[in-house]
Amino acid sequence: MSERLLPQSIESEQGVLGSIIIDPAAYDLVADKLMVVDFYRDAHRQIYEVIAYLANQRIEPDSLMVCEELARRNQLDHVGGRGYINSLVNEVPTSGNVVYYAEIVERTAILRRLIHAAGQIAASAYSQDENALEEAEKALFAVQMGHTASDFALAPSIVDDVLSDLEALHTHQKAIVGE
Repeated sequence: MSERLLPQSIESEQGVLGSIIIDPAAYDLVADKLMVVDFYRDAHRQIYEVIAYLANQRIEPDSLMVCEELARRNQLDHVGGRGYINSLVNEVPTSGNVVYYAEIVERTAILRRLIHAAGQIAASAYSQDENALEEAEKALFAVQMGHTASDFALAPSIVDDVLSDLEALHTHQKAIVGE
């Protein structure tokens, strides 16, 4: 029996990345649609994360800047080096299809999250957990929102961390002012 692969489209991921690298303005067309975790390949997640970082710093994410930032993060070799970044540009003749490629990447990411949620739901049901229905609803809601259910489990600890940071900042400000 052959093992099933999770839904993915490496070519569409390459299409998104190549489109943005040849036309940095294309990032604006997909930034609200795609998250780093939507990319199947780890190397593509790292490249997209760098592209998003550069774009948010108002630096055009062209091939040179993407390579420089990946090198600064010691990730350039991991993603395939300058040769792979340049090959992404050669994969797409134009950035005109970036939205189409992004929709495919987004759709396959949703399917992967749905498969993961289904596994969690099945495990909860098999264990006869009394909260199985509630857990299933959370897992499906998380898929709709573009997250995994475990992301929501982290929310209370994130809130605690933010409150602690704010309290520390307030204490630090008091010390500077001399109150």
